[in-house]
Amino acid sequence: MTYQSRTAADIMAEFKQEGYVLGAYLIDDRDYHSLDPMQFCSSTLLKDVRRKSPLHAKVYSNSANPPSESMRLGTAIHCALFEPERFSADYIEEPEIEDKRKNPGRKEWEEFKEKHADKIADKRVLSSKDLSNIVGCKESILTNIPFFTGGHSEVSLFWPCRFTGIQMKAKVDYLKRYEVIDLKTTGDASAWVYQTRRYNLGLQMSHYSAGFEAIFGFEPSFTFVVAEREPPHGIKTFIYDSQGIGINRDIYKDCVQQWAACLDSQVFPGYTTDAEVIGVYE
Repeated sequence: MTYQSRTAADIMAEFKQEGYVLGAYLIDDRDYHSLDPMQFCSSTLLKDVRRKSPLHAKVYSNSANPPSESMRLGTAIHCALFEPERFSADYIEEPEIEDKRKNPGRKEWEEFKEKHADKIADKRVLSSKDLSNIVGCKESILTNIPFFTGGHSEVSLFWPCRFTGIQMKAKVDYLKRYEVIDLKTTGDASAWVYQTRRYNLGLQMSHYSAGFEAIFGFEPSFTFVVAEREPPHGIKTFIYDSQGIGINRDIYKDCVQQWAACLDSQVFPGYTTDAEVIGVYE
């Protein structure tokens, strides 16, 4: 299956002309994230609606929060695996300088900073340890699991929500004819199942699946591939059972309808001021 390349300008032009965008495209990561989150609803925004409140989702969607160290490494691993040419162009290894405070080390470091100021600003300079972990994680994924073949990486989905009509978007790590695969990186894959509720990953699954079904006409299977960032770079895979899929589909529908109502009224409530009862925990 092949996908057309689009820019953010292309997507916006279609949205303004048609009132919605429906399709699966290849779009640059920066272009994808430049689309106004108040016009193009993502799973990240819906997670904030679910986890906190519509007010938090609105504020967070318009804030440029710096990524954590684990997020930064996760992004680099994704790039190395799915876009190796871009990884080579966008990332660089930090030189090993014994003492950056004294010459000749200080001079070498100043020259490096001047030459690669853009990569330093975007946090795309990697220590030798980071680079080793990225390469090791990538090799472990490619060696141990057969998922990332026969499809296409980094496919962006756009569709109008069937419940509310609002415009949705999602960027899928790996898309096959009948399957959506999402790569997660973690410090401990054995404990990852406990993170699914904390990070509302069932809602993400439902969001991506809804986009796939809107575009291709049927519901896909969905697999999470979870890779450890550090040696031995263990790999585990996870799927939801039928009950989990149904529960998360209902949660997703509720969040989408709640967000659509906020957009319609332009009222974005925060936390309720009703007192919560604190029970006794053993």
